[in-house]
Amino acid sequence: MKPGLYPLLGPPASGKTTLAREWALEVLKRRGRVYWVGLPHQRAYVYRLFGGEGAVLGLEFMSFQALYYRVLAEVGRLGPLLPGAARVALVGEALRSLYGEEIAPGEARLFARAIAELKRYGLSPFALPKEGEAGRLRRVYFAYERLKEKALDYDDFRHRAGRVPLRLFPRPDLVVVDGFREVGPLDLRFLKRLAREVPVLLTLELLPEGLEPWQTLSQRPVKKEVWVLANPVEEARHLLRALKRALASRDLGGEGLDPFEVMVVAPEDRIPGLLLFQDEYGLPLYDGREGALADTEGPEAFSIGA
Repeated sequence: MKPGLYPLLGPPASGKTTLAREWALEVLKRRGRVYWVGLPHQRAYVYRLFGGEGAVLGLEFMSFQALYYRVLAEVGRLGPLLPGAARVALVGEALRSLYGEEIAPGEARLFARAIAELKRYGLSPFALPKEGEAGRLRRVYFAYERLKEKALDYDDFRHRAGRVPLRLFPRPDLVVVDGFREVGPLDLRFLKRLAREVPVLLTLELLPEGLEPWQTLSQRPVKKEVWVLANPVEEARHLLRALKRALASRDLGGEGLDPFEVMVVAPEDRIPGLLLFQDEYGLPLYDGREGALADTEGPEAFSIGA
């Protein structure tokens, strides 16, 4: 397998992860080393995916941040880490230093997200106009960078990793980047540098402009059933009976699904009621909603697992 960037394009459930796993297994069977880069919550799933084949040596899961951290550690360019919550707090300090105490609720978080998005695309405060709301963001961005001093936020790690020599140790024989809908320009620039030395398999739903796919997978048919029942209680009971059948072993007439591969997305006000039924139906339900400062708006979810 020659060094290079291999972009694998396909919609959800098209087999991208399956193909990436096959590539990785080929390398691991030859006693090679594989870096699997994904989102932090995918770690357990990836290890279970490979654990079904027995013991696997040489596979290491990491996030982009961990990969950048390792690259910088090898060349001695690390600095104090500024996590997400500290970034929001520091942006709040920047706003207060510029505009006093008159800060609207949620304003620090809004500006922190805007600054993170600008840095994700490699834009400095100088790229913003001086007038209007963009000018206000420009001033807050400057103040944030000044208050940050030598600390590094996640985007600083990304910037530095794109400029330092690549001295990964132990050296991987394959890098798989999977589980992302798309990657930003700085991440892509880093992967292209890495691909000069090792094979990099990049799975995506959307390709960045100018990047040609190495292979394109087509949509697989997804079975979907829609049920309309009399009331929320009947809906909950029908759902839990279906989950019971899905998790039951095939010997008992079930589908034998792994509990860690099932997730139920429900309105937030319905989740406590569903959790109340877990003892009655003998289901290993747990609440998968996150309670961190950086929670994003959108559908709430809870997971099924031991």
